[in-house]
Amino acid sequence: MKWHKETRPLPVYVLVRMNAETLGPGLVPIDKDCSPGCGFRMQSDGKKIGETTWPTILAFIRTGASARGERYVLDHTGLTGPFRVDAEWSDRPNPNDERPLIFTAVREQLGLRLEPRVEPVEVFVIDSLERPTPD
Repeated sequence: MKWHKETRPLPVYVLVRMNAETLGPGLVPIDKDCSPGCGFRMQSDGKKIGETTWPTILAFIRTGASARGERYVLDHTGLTGPFRVDAEWSDRPNPNDERPLIFTAVREQLGLRLEPRVEPVEVFVIDSLERPTPD
């Protein structure tokens, strides 16, 4: 396989803070050393995505927004370090589900916003692909 990297303008979500001084009630910085690595813990009772601990807020947001294959998420919040997140949302509209969609939850519960934009993103481009030859 031969490949190269290049930068292309792509549709993304840009994560920004709603207010420079405060965070939402569901987003709490925690004092934890993540230099050796920082895992996360997630609980779910089927209705609520319970309290979770994430090494960065971007790691949390990417699981909800870009993991569904919609768009890549870029972090423009300036937030660093691990966070405790207590939030609940629904992945898709459902009249029988009172949970908000992820965009509303991020805004109301975390004090952040996902803005759709077109931004330059580094991508891998496959130039050629060949079957391996037998040894």
